[in-house]
Amino acid sequence: MILHGKFGRTQITSFVEGGTGWNNLLPDPDPATLGGIGLGLRWLVANGLTVRLDYGIPLVSVDNSGNSLQEQGFYFSVRYRKAF
Repeated sequence: MILHGKFGRTQITSFVEGGTGWNNLLPDPDPATLGGIGLGLRWLVANGLTVRLDYGIPLVSVDNSGNSLQEQGFYFSVRYRKAF
């Protein structure tokens, strides 16, 4: 879904992601394979400037003793790309 407004475009996004990690010299992490699903907002502020906020839900249980926003499933980014 794309919303056009006075301050740029806003998109509602969904995602499914997964990945596997390993170590060459140390024991592999446990679990080595992670996955998640989620929703996000992408705000195209101006030509080349994007602000994004995502919320993800893990599909694999992991030991998580932290309480940061990232450990609760939130991800925030600001990206600027200049055309050459």
